[in-house]
Amino acid sequence: MGILKPTTHPSWQTIDPISSPHQCQRSTQESIAARRSSYRPTRRFAEVEFVAYIHSPARTSSRAKCAQIEALPNIRPARRRGSGRLRPSAPGVKTGSAMRLQQLIIGNFLVLICTCSSCLGADLSPERLLASQYLRAAMSFVEVEIFTVDGLAGATHLTNQAAALDPDNAEIWRTLVELLDLGDRPEDDELRNTALENIARIDPQDDAIRFRLINQTIAQKQTATERIEAYENLLAPAKRDQLGNAIASRLAFDLALLYSRTGDVQAYSSWLAEAVVLDKSNRIAAAEAAGFFRMNAPNPYDEAELLVNLMLTDPTDVIAKAALAQLLLDEGAYQAADRIYQITSQIHSVLGSIAPNGLVADQAVAQWGRGHVQPALQTIGSRQMLADTIFRHAAARANPELTRIELGSLRSPIAPTLATIRAAIHNRLQDEEAHSSLLDINESFAAMHKALNAQENASDQTRAGLYLQQAWVMLWLANDVEAVGPLLDAAKERLGPDGISQTAQTRFDGWIALRQGKDELAVELLSSVSEDDVAAKLGLAMIHLKQGDTKNCARELLSVVRTQPGSLIGVWAADLLAEIIGRRLTRDELQTQASRLEELVASIPAVYDKFTIEPKLAVSMRLEPTKNAFGPYEPIIVNLVITNHSPFPMAISSGGPIQPRVILLPTILITRELRLDQMPPLIVDIDRRLRLEPHKPVTIPIDLRRSSINEVINGAYALRGASIKLRAVLNFWMPNKGVIRPSILGSESESSTIRIDGVRVNVPWIKAAIASALNPDQPSDLAIMGLLSSILSDLPQNIPAEQRQQLLAEAAEALITGYLKLDPTSQAWLLTIIPTVEALQSIVRMAQKSTNKHIQISYLLYHVENENDPMIEAALSSEHEDVRIVAKLLKNIMHKLTDNK
Repeated sequence: MGILKPTTHPSWQTIDPISSPHQCQRSTQESIAARRSSYRPTRRFAEVEFVAYIHSPARTSSRAKCAQIEALPNIRPARRRGSGRLRPSAPGVKTGSAMRLQQLIIGNFLVLICTCSSCLGADLSPERLLASQYLRAAMSFVEVEIFTVDGLAGATHLTNQAAALDPDNAEIWRTLVELLDLGDRPEDDELRNTALENIARIDPQDDAIRFRLINQTIAQKQTATERIEAYENLLAPAKRDQLGNAIASRLAFDLALLYSRTGDVQAYSSWLAEAVVLDKSNRIAAAEAAGFFRMNAPNPYDEAELLVNLMLTDPTDVIAKAALAQLLLDEGAYQAADRIYQITSQIHSVLGSIAPNGLVADQAVAQWGRGHVQPALQTIGSRQMLADTIFRHAAARANPELTRIELGSLRSPIAPTLATIRAAIHNRLQDEEAHSSLLDINESFAAMHKALNAQENASDQTRAGLYLQQAWVMLWLANDVEAVGPLLDAAKERLGPDGISQTAQTRFDGWIALRQGKDELAVELLSSVSEDDVAAKLGLAMIHLKQGDTKNCARELLSVVRTQPGSLIGVWAADLLAEIIGRRLTRDELQTQASRLEELVASIPAVYDKFTIEPKLAVSMRLEPTKNAFGPYEPIIVNLVITNHSPFPMAISSGGPIQPRVILLPTILITRELRLDQMPPLIVDIDRRLRLEPHKPVTIPIDLRRSSINEVINGAYALRGASIKLRAVLNFWMPNKGVIRPSILGSESESSTIRIDGVRVNVPWIKAAIASALNPDQPSDLAIMGLLSSILSDLPQNIPAEQRQQLLAEAAEALITGYLKLDPTSQAWLLTIIPTVEALQSIVRMAQKSTNKHIQISYLLYHVENENDPMIEAALSSEHEDVRIVAKLLKNIMHKLTDNK
């Protein structure tokens, strides 16, 4: 048995409706600080999360990258006679033991992480063939059910051997780097540097590797002063062109962080700004800049510019959009705010999540503010319909006996803020819905009080805040003075006698007097606090209106609108003012920066709005096999082409917007009766560029021979051939167990059918193959020998019975004869292919006696049965250190596997 083949296998937050009109507030600064604290610029590979795609750029292991992928259908060991290879089970066949799928995916990820440019048009040289087999065996060490340090060491050592055989193959070097990063041992630094240098030599366009090499060189400096000097030397104007803006920007950002740690804020801010200017796609620099410079922005326009820059850097960023939309609304830039809120809502929809009630409320306010009354009501109505649907589903689960009519009559209360906005709009319209919308408010607050009472950890401040909000709405919109007293008493009971500020108490007293018709008392009370309180100003405006003093009423309303143009009170006051003066206020009359902010947002191309719902306008992906058909053992090259269609550069990183990994879902058809559509997914690393330029593609060639697919088509089915179909998903996530779908800016692509040619096994072919095996002097003869060996364990039934034994004997003799004529590397590869059958035991015995290290390693990997095999002990005494290392690691791994069983 060949060892180590893969074993397969809504919350609501109360607010002050007067002074804090927005619920949808998320701290951009906190988010940025979290990213910053975890950033390690000297690391290349980063963690992958499959849902939100808001990530820390810190490097983690490949196992962590794949840990969230749910178990996919099993693969069971299905041996050729004596071969020990594994092939996928038929769909639905279960294994007897649980499998470690993430380890299998690690192996598939590691063998697909790199470009195969060196394989394009490659001949079947024995060195490359053997290197490929070593690489597959290496992956087997990390695909086993029990992942061990010895297994990782074995995989690393075998990959290093593969790199020595095929030194111009960047893929193998990349795999070696990933394994070394997984081990993360200081003693491997020299080998890691060698691997990185070889990748940079073979693929000079890989600026991610170049960036990592530069950072590793700087990391060798012992002091902050030395590192700062190294960074500044590299970033000198004369050297920037050699680096390229993408690398220069990230080095500038690393230098800014270094200055921040030394306490030099001025240098930090200078280099941070330089990093943003050098590369607009550097998302982490843009996020850091938005967090830092917003605190010092002299005006809302400058703050908005920072957020727009961050938004353009990463179209998937929800936090930046929400912060920008709130800023726009606060300044009365209603049209711009509505646009950004719409984009943000689309992102929530793509993710299958529900936008927060606060975001929906703010969008409705923005729509009303721009004069779009019906769209504002439709926005709230859509949330009402969603709440009703969720409520009815819950009711149906709780009581299955409910009829459809009964379920259809059920209606869910929505958030008090949304109910208040709807009531305020109908209050201004004075339509038939005005009264019913006030009833909805009471129902909404009653439901929220009930929910809070059911929460043991709900604070008294939260409960009191809800009572105060309800009291204000009852005074402002419902004119219900009798309901206010008990609500204020309930709030004071939870906050204590001094819990409500004097200003708030005076405001309530003034409005109560207003509603009771005590105008003089109301004016006295409200005037005493109106300078700093918009609700008091609004009360004075209502008194003036009641008395017919429209001039002073308009003056007070204008003051309310200018003070809080983005609040519900401000928009309500603006609507009343428009009725009084006969027109809506212009943006300039608001005396805010609304006009400039509208122009800023209008400068964002209209296509940006469609990126979420039509992601192919931003990024597309396609799979292009380099040929329609591939021969046995030939590299199966499929080009993964990713194109940036947007007018902006886009980073390829875990921070987005283009995630650095693509998932491939293969389906293999061997015959009409045997379809393998439950193969484990393959992870492809695509971060060969730090950024993808506008309207430019990047091509990632993938060799499927270096994945678990090879175990199927290179073993028992090599003679039959196969057809492969691939489905690729960019920016993938898993909303449900076992379901893989595109996330924001994600896309899917399917390849055309990839044919792997088999051979028509008949008597003439066998005789021709025997002739080639007897005298292997052509490059193709080695592959023919591999195919010929397959008939010894699986001779097709179409061969006449009277010729079967003679042909098998002649084939075995030809293989033995030909084996002796092969060079040691070719012998080593053939040893990894041939089945362990009695007819070929002569080859096995010759391999046991060989002193060539590659033959010894091939034997250990593909023909050792268990830890007691005498060849392990013999190999431990080999004159070759590489053989001794493999034998020792193999023995330890097999021993642990045996103990576990």
